[in-house]
Amino acid sequence: DINLKKYNFKNIKSYQNILDDKHINTKQWWVLKNIPKRKLEINNKNQIFDQIESLLEKSTKEQLISDVPIGVFLSGGVDSSLILSQIVKNKSNVDTFNIGFDFKEYDESEDANKIAKIFKTNHNHYVCNKNEAISMIDKINDAFSEPFADSSQIPTMLVSQIARKKVKVILGGDGGDEIFGGYNRYLLANKYWKYLKYFPKPFNLIFSAHKILPKNLIFKIFYNYFNLSGFSKNKISTYNKILNKIEKIHSRQSFYENLVVEWSDDNIFNEKISNKENHGGLYSDKNLNFEEWMMSVDFNTYLPDDILCKVDRSSMLFSLEARSPFLNKDLIEFVYNLPFEFKINNQITKWSSKKILEKYLPKELIYKSKQGFGVPLAEWFRNELKDYVYDNLSKKSCDKHNFFNYKVIQQTLDNHYNRNINSEFKIWSLIQFNSWYNKFIH
Repeated sequence: DINLKKYNFKNIKSYQNILDDKHINTKQWWVLKNIPKRKLEINNKNQIFDQIESLLEKSTKEQLISDVPIGVFLSGGVDSSLILSQIVKNKSNVDTFNIGFDFKEYDESEDANKIAKIFKTNHNHYVCNKNEAISMIDKINDAFSEPFADSSQIPTMLVSQIARKKVKVILGGDGGDEIFGGYNRYLLANKYWKYLKYFPKPFNLIFSAHKILPKNLIFKIFYNYFNLSGFSKNKISTYNKILNKIEKIHSRQSFYENLVVEWSDDNIFNEKISNKENHGGLYSDKNLNFEEWMMSVDFNTYLPDDILCKVDRSSMLFSLEARSPFLNKDLIEFVYNLPFEFKINNQITKWSSKKILEKYLPKELIYKSKQGFGVPLAEWFRNELKDYVYDNLSKKSCDKHNFFNYKVIQQTLDNHYNRNINSEFKIWSLIQFNSWYNKFIH
C-alpha cells in the first residue's frame, strides 16, 4: 500500500525500479513453479487424452461467452485446429480466418482451407500480396509503441485486420507450444545436447574450423555427422549461422540462449548493457529434464513477452479482442504434472495434442513439419526493402542515440547481402529499435 498523493513517481523509470522500491509490494497470484506436484495414476493413455480434451473443451466453452460476434484464427497448424475441434462442439456457424501469401514458401493456407471444410466453418481466406504485407510495416509503431522485433507481427496484423471486418472477438491457439512442447528447439535439445555437454571444448574447436576450412568440406562433415534431415544443403548462409551459434555453447543455459537470442555477445552495443534476467535461475527443479526446463522458461518469458504481446497489440490495433483457451489454469496444471512422454514422445512434439486431434482430422494434416507464421524478410531486405534498410540503419540514424557499434552493423549487413549469413532477424531488431526511437524519442 502506498500514499499516491505523496509518492514521487519521478523515481520510477523502469519496471525494475518498481520491483526494487521498498514502498511497493508485488505479488504474483499464480506461478508455474508453485504448481502442486501431483503424481497421476496412469492406467490408460487414452484416459489421459480424454481428460486433456475435457479440460480444453471446458476452457473453450468459457471463452465463447460473448455478446458480440466471435471467430477463430485458423492457421492450419495443430494448436488452432485443436481449439476449433472443441469450439464446434458448442457453437454452430463458426467463422474462421486465415491469410495466405503469394510467396508460397511461407503459405500454410492450403491446409487451413482443408481443415475448415472438415469442420464445416464459415471460412474467410484472404491472399495477401507482397505489397500489402510490406505496407503493414508502417503500422508497427502505432500498434506496439515500443521496439518489438518479432516479424510474425506483420501477418498477425494482417489477419487481425481481415477478421475485424466480421467479428469483434477472436480465439486462437497461443500457449499450445509452451504447454505441450511444440517448438523445434526442444527436439534440438534432446538430440544434440547429449553430445555437446560432454565435449564442449573439442566441439568448439571443430566448429571453429569452419572459418578456415573449405565450406563444402566442413558442411559435408557437419551434415552427415548430425544427420540433419530436411536441412537444405544449399543454404550455406543458414549453416554458417548455426555453426557460429554452436561455437558459443558451453552450458545448458547458453545452449538455450543461442537458440532464442539473435544478439548475444556480438558487441553490438557501444556500452555494456546489463541484463538482469537469468534464465538459469528461473527454475532449478531437479525433476525437470532439459526440454521441460526450456518449456518452463518459454512459458514465463517468450509466451507473455513475445507471443501474447504480439497477438494482443496486433489485434487491438483493429479493435479486435484475442482470447487463448490454452491458457486455462486447470488445463496448465494438469498437463504440467503429466510425464514428459505426453508432451514429446519419440521425437514427436505436442504428442498429446496430436493424438487427440486424430479423432477429427486425417493424419497427414496433423503430422507435418512445423511452419512458423512469418514473412520472407531475408529476400525483401535484399530487394524491395533494401533502401528502407539502409535508411533506417544509416550512420546518421544510429548516431542519434549512439547505442550501437556501427562497425558491427556494417559487418552484419555485409554478411547478409553477400549471403554469407542470414541476418534477417538481427537486422529486423535493429530496424525496429531505430524506427521506434525516431518516432517517439528523437
